Amino acid sequence: MKPHLVNMDPEAKDNLGWFKLHYDMLKLMCPKYHEDANGNVCRIAIKDWEDGTGPHLDAFPMEGDLWEHSLTKEIVLDSNVHASHAEIAACCLWHTSFYGFVQGQRKMWVSGDCKSKAERIKSTILSQGGHVPSKRALLPSKKQELIARAKEEFWAGNKKVNKAKRKRLFRQAFMEQYYERMVAIGSFIVKVLPALSMEANSLTINQLCQLFVSSKFGRVTIPSFADETTDAISYMADILSKYDMLSHADNAIVYLSAGYRWDESPVFHSKVNELLKTVAGQVLTTEGNKGTVDLILDYHPFLDHQIEMTVVTTDISVSR
Repeated sequence: MKPHLVNMDPEAKDNLGWFKLHYDMLKLMCPKYHEDANGNVCRIAIKDWEDGTGPHLDAFPMEGDLWEHSLTKEIVLDSNVHASHAEIAACCLWHTSFYGFVQGQRKMWVSGDCKSKAERIKSTILSQGGHVPSKRALLPSKKQELIARAKEEFWAGNKKVNKAKRKRLFRQAFMEQYYERMVAIGSFIVKVLPALSMEANSLTINQLCQLFVSSKFGRVTIPSFADETTDAISYMADILSKYDMLSHADNAIVYLSAGYRWDESPVFHSKVNELLKTVAGQVLTTEGNKGTVDLILDYHPFLDHQIEMTVVTTDISVSR
């Protein structure tokens, strides 16, 4: 399906790893009919997208529907459609992934009140002995970056908007950027807080709080969708080795949650070490990969035989 996905949407080449995860997720999902879903038939037609790229296959209605219901739909081809099964599958996959590749992404993309979220996160971190610096602690380069983003966010081109109002709008836009960053970093720290007390982990909350004064912070969560015959850690390492899914940085933090008791598995740690080498090879940009890749292990029974990995990429080493 890969060449057909890229043919439909050239930008898909940068997300092939996510399409692979989406496909594997659907394979493991149990089809389920929903009465309020978007129809029981998916029509495959030739449609001109009017973007200069010419006619393409179209699957309707598919995007925006519940994934488990989409799996129940009958596929009906228009009489002028002469496509391979791979082309049809790629078309359906492109549409089912339109609003998110895996569970949780749709919710993540919904914006909310960042100031209230940041205040709640700050309160939680402080209650656990952590430290949340004020915006005065921002590195000058990071402050300039937020200023540039803020200027892009608000519109001050209306001559009727006086200087005082423009200044107020700019400050609001700047603080939105600041709180958004606080939420991104703080929510990660809060997420891993329970795991820090586990014997296998050595990082402290104050070490992680150094992320607030970093100049670079990236975060991505990747779940595994291994079948019953495949080890989830090997599955994850294979996905990462084939697809460029992680941003580049000097250092990384890997938060790895397993659905089984990894402390009772003698081969678990050797497989994790191989996974960390794969992460290091894809993330680290320092000469000879001399940056740090810190590991936080956790146990969540609901994952069953799967794992979930959150990778934070940053310019600082929290463990040094």
